[in-house]
Amino acid sequence: MNRVLNAIEGAEKLLKNRVEKGMVSQKELDDASVKMDLSSEELTVFKNTNSLAAANGNLNHEESMTVYAFLSEGLDINKRSLATKLTLTKLMADLMSKNMA
Repeated sequence: MNRVLNAIEGAEKLLKNRVEKGMVSQKELDDASVKMDLSSEELTVFKNTNSLAAANGNLNHEESMTVYAFLSEGLDINKRSLATKLTLTKLMADLMSKNMA
């Protein structure tokens, strides 16, 4: 079970459902996606956080490699879907809070 891919899939369905129900427009999602673009500094922090999460067991090997594959795209990750950006950002925030505790 890959929690990262499952979360992205769930976010995709949720966002699609909200558009279909008229709760949000596609333009609003597109605008949000641009606002979620990562800077090179954020990308570096995400890569370091993923490495630490793999080392300390917060992510299993498959999940860590999934995140690594996304992050290894460099700033091209900003071309990914809003659901992917939201999922990775939430995951990194959760992992960083675990590392701070």
